[in-house]
Amino acid sequence: MMFQDPAGAVRRGGAPGLANVAPDNPIWIRFARAMGPFMALDAKLVAERASDPPPRRVLDIAASHGLFGIAFGQRFPKCHITGLDWGAVVTVASENAAAAGMAHRYDTIAGSAFEVDWGKNYDWVLLPNFLHHFDRRHVPNYCVARERLWRRAVGSPSSNGSPMTIEFLHQSRRCSR
Repeated sequence: MMFQDPAGAVRRGGAPGLANVAPDNPIWIRFARAMGPFMALDAKLVAERASDPPPRRVLDIAASHGLFGIAFGQRFPKCHITGLDWGAVVTVASENAAAAGMAHRYDTIAGSAFEVDWGKNYDWVLLPNFLHHFDRRHVPNYCVARERLWRRAVGSPSSNGSPMTIEFLHQSRRCSR
């Protein structure tokens, strides 16, 4: 159902039925489990882009399957990962962290990235494949909301840290002045 019209999904900014802004919709659990295998290599390549000093703390926003944060944890054995996503979805990330032998270095925050307290002093804040799920129809002041989220991510890392986003956005969904 989700992949019957991929070109149309790109034009519309999402597939029908994805419940883009519905927290804890069961489709997101299915989505997280299905997308994990597709994202494993991308996650590893992103973690390889991190440079010295090795990160001690990484926040993975919209963690879903958790593989982006887990890749950082695998590359940097002393790194602690926090996965943030809706409550029902973040359990998938926790399961994957446990399967990777990282349960003791993986915490979660359940809730909306737009609303919950993330904490501070992360060396990296990851926003992988997240922003494209929100559009002008579902998020009031869409561009402002995305900009606030990005500014929050920029302000969350420690003095040596960085935010990182991995996104595919259609030209019409950009927010530029």
